[in-house]
Amino acid sequence: MSPYLMAKEVSIGMGRSVPPYIIQESNTGIEYEIIELALAAVGHTLKPVYLPLARVEQMLLDHNVDAATPLTKLDSLDLCYSDSHIKYQNVAITLKKNNYQIKNMQDLKDKNIIAFQKADQYLGKEFASIVRQNQNYYEYPDQNKQIHTLFSGNAEVIIADKKIFKYYYEHSLRKDGFEEYTIHPIFPPSNYSVGFTDSALCAEFNRGLAIIRKENGYQRIQNKYFTRKELSDK
Repeated sequence: MSPYLMAKEVSIGMGRSVPPYIIQESNTGIEYEIIELALAAVGHTLKPVYLPLARVEQMLLDHNVDAATPLTKLDSLDLCYSDSHIKYQNVAITLKKNNYQIKNMQDLKDKNIIAFQKADQYLGKEFASIVRQNQNYYEYPDQNKQIHTLFSGNAEVIIADKKIFKYYYEHSLRKDGFEEYTIHPIFPPSNYSVGFTDSALCAEFNRGLAIIRKENGYQRIQNKYFTRKELSDK
């Protein structure tokens, strides 16, 4: 009998606040609440362990946490990857006044770029090859800092999930000084999973995820944070 058939506090390593997906200050956010509800559906509770993304994987490999998020199979770690629980839509963003024509990843070659941490791993081989040869490519763990870097003129392009960008843009104290921007949808959607060190616990999570999808708990969380128009945006 799996030990996880009994109630367990599940420690999950996750990046520090990445609103609206994870909001550390209040233990809320769309991704946080989906994970919490899926675990609760099978009798478990969530214990968040907030870390810089670069440290999340190591904590997991050292068995200091039971699981970590968000991960993809591209991470190639010896883990049980759950069914996808969240989808991110990464985009390139520029200042409208610059009139950059970015229609594909190749158009990024000569640009000064700020991306989120581990973007070179998550956004595919073509992107990784392009930025590997770009001396003006940087990754920031603080995605709010990315946005200020763009609007201060210190970056030509930032790479971010569209909803994360819009959240920080709308909540920024400096919004009045921000200029118009252009979103370039050059990346396919990215499906993310929770990576577990134990396959039995992974199966439990998948079962809980299926339950909350069937009972509309998953959709209620989506609706809480995003309008239906935002959910359908491409």
